[in-house]
Amino acid sequence: MKNKYENPNTENTAQEKATITIQKHCRGFLVRKRYAIHPLEARYQTNHPTFVVGNDPGMPLSLNKFQESEGKIALIATSGLRAVSLACMLGNAIHTPKIILIDNSSLVYNFWYALRAFMEDDKKAGTRKVFFQHLPAFLERYKHLYVRVVDDELSRNNSRGVHYLNQNIIVHFNSLFELFGYDYVRAVIQHTSLIKQSWADATTFVKVKNILDYLEVKNVYMYPSNIVATVIDTTVQNRILENIKTVMPALSIHTDYCQIHGQPEKIYIFRNQTPEHVKKNIFAYKYAEQCYKDKLQENDSEKQRAQGFPEETSKNSQEHSPLNTF
Repeated sequence: MKNKYENPNTENTAQEKATITIQKHCRGFLVRKRYAIHPLEARYQTNHPTFVVGNDPGMPLSLNKFQESEGKIALIATSGLRAVSLACMLGNAIHTPKIILIDNSSLVYNFWYALRAFMEDDKKAGTRKVFFQHLPAFLERYKHLYVRVVDDELSRNNSRGVHYLNQNIIVHFNSLFELFGYDYVRAVIQHTSLIKQSWADATTFVKVKNILDYLEVKNVYMYPSNIVATVIDTTVQNRILENIKTVMPALSIHTDYCQIHGQPEKIYIFRNQTPEHVKKNIFAYKYAEQCYKDKLQENDSEKQRAQGFPEETSKNSQEHSPLNTF
């Protein structure tokens, strides 16, 4: 029985609060569904160390024509500091470029996490001079997170005319500051978002695109480096390329991977993100080999027909199609 002195609006107020709570949870669920990105499970993470400077060849100057002079940009990238130089090159100081670093290696993630914290500490990185005073100690403390490469090792071991960057991390930072200015480079690193995930995870890239759309970032670039070139499984290759296509970047920057010399040798800049188009360029030599085999097979078939032998079955033709040679 209700108390006659009870406020008649109490019940309505309670219902309103309950309704508001439900709405809040619903909105929270919808926001999480659309924007929340979950890290890769620990059992699927790798332990590949960071190539801090990067073993990709030097980037072509033609990239400068893609620089955004005043709008916001985002660079979805992987691995080490090549992401920083690309973001600085493609972006502008009006809107600090946004790097979204996606990598499935816990070591790469931890290196970036430590570097970002280092850059945020004014006592260690407040000025360029202070930064260089503390950088050696930082590199020594986190040496287990990255590959230590002799300064000119990549260039010295290369006889094919490919230009590689000096691998000395201190020299590389100094070059970045000379090109783009200390404060700009520092801001880019501080502004970097880290995602411990695989480039083959479709949900991650859908949500990254949702976030960038929400932030009204119109100019998106992607730098998967040699990820596609080093993946053997064609199904995974296709997933990665479909994810890149989903984001609809203005351009993507890929590199190959030479199995003989054990390092990337070519850079590919794509505006057309169709997976088949990208693969035909990155794996051009395999397509060329297959075309040669197909031509030999075609010539053999013509000889067999001329000699009265039956043609090979379609099953064999399918087994030798370009899509099955990776």
